[in-house]
Amino acid sequence: MGLVPTLDKKATIKKVREFFSEDEYYPTIKRRAGEYGLKSPQMDITGIRGSRFGNSTEKMMVMFAEYAKAKRTVDDAIAGCRQMSQVILKKRYIDGWDIYDVRPLVNRYGHETYTNADKHACLEFADCLECKAWENNVDSEIIPNLLVFEKNGS
Repeated sequence: MGLVPTLDKKATIKKVREFFSEDEYYPTIKRRAGEYGLKSPQMDITGIRGSRFGNSTEKMMVMFAEYAKAKRTVDDAIAGCRQMSQVILKKRYIDGWDIYDVRPLVNRYGHETYTNADKHACLEFADCLECKAWENNVDSEIIPNLLVFEKNGS
């Protein structure tokens, strides 16, 4: 067993694909990073109106800020990948294009098969995302660590 743990590539690729497709991860980040559901503060000139539930507008703004930070983190992680990986991640996973539409775009960058290029893009993204999420201090419940390491019996 070495000092650096061995990456479980298959499990990491699966987690990246789930991150982009499962509603609790990227689709939620994308929705909540927008200004949906935010309301203008309602002022009462009498000064009597109050809420026993706290400031819901403030809570919404905090949530918006956290998810906007998470969305920027995902965008920065994609930007950290090589050009071919960026194309795959943006077109296939962000925009939801079919593989048949993305494949011709990837073939411009060399003879690597689409399947291998897609796997490599997922691994690159997981690597970049872990670093960017740590750097931007993103809540691990919003962006989980997608890298999976093999368990060695020691």
